[in-house]
Amino acid sequence: MKYAKNCMSMKPNRVFHMSPAGNRWNQEAMAQSFSLANVVPQNRENNQRLWARIETSVRRIAVSYDDTYVVTGPIFNGQQLQTIGPTRVFVPTQLFKVVYVPSRQMAFAVVVDNVSTNRYDIRTVHELEAASGIRFPGIPENLKDQRPGGLKGV
Repeated sequence: MKYAKNCMSMKPNRVFHMSPAGNRWNQEAMAQSFSLANVVPQNRENNQRLWARIETSVRRIAVSYDDTYVVTGPIFNGQQLQTIGPTRVFVPTQLFKVVYVPSRQMAFAVVVDNVSTNRYDIRTVHELEAASGIRFPGIPENLKDQRPGGLKGV
């Protein structure tokens, strides 16, 4: 955890969970969420404000529909990526959440710049796949072009 402690002191970016500890179903699962595989350097203000509201809205969807799947991850765009720490860990330029609810035939992506902002974009899964190079094979192709109007409460 030495790496995580070093990164925690580097402003404006700190290390935050990709999958929130608050979404865990018991104490053991919560403890496991503190793995370095589940953290990424994120702008602190973004994490505590906009990203927290997005997580709350997505959590509401998951509570409403038992078959909700959420994938969260970083995006690295550009030629000059920022790094932090003595090991020069790359700082993502954007963060995303893909939400898929089979029972509602719904799939979409939320994308946020990794800066202090109050703006987020709702994108189709196809748009996120094209921008990130990441594929989401578990989502039917016919749902990957949906774009809901926004997230309630964000």
